[in-house]
Amino acid sequence: MNVYQAVFGDGAKQEEFVSRNYQTAAKLAILDGIHMAEAINETEYENQIDWDKQPPLTGSRRDLRIMIGYAEGTEHKFYIDIRTMKAPMFMQHKDPGIPKHLSDHEMKLVDMYAQLIETGRYGNAEIVE
Repeated sequence: MNVYQAVFGDGAKQEEFVSRNYQTAAKLAILDGIHMAEAINETEYENQIDWDKQPPLTGSRRDLRIMIGYAEGTEHKFYIDIRTMKAPMFMQHKDPGIPKHLSDHEMKLVDMYAQLIETGRYGNAEIVE
């Protein structure tokens, strides 16, 4: 069984924050990643990160970059990756944080990204590994 994990990359601090939670559905991991990014943006960067929620997708089904952001006035890049892996022997499952601000369009993107991660395809789009 595959599980999914969100990763938030902080270009200013040169750090990655990996969610401790493993999700059984890619959509839940994506929501967890967006929630993590919202929380860090609010607390550490005073909402200065401007997110491109529809960047060109990079990576593979195992490690897909779904969002890229830049802090206002700097060149520091921030990102959200979703990692796919086999379920560990002892898995901590916790419901994901739910983002506060998602439009209908953004929810459609979440659904599209989840389908791409889980199946490798969405409509005519396909992830080639």
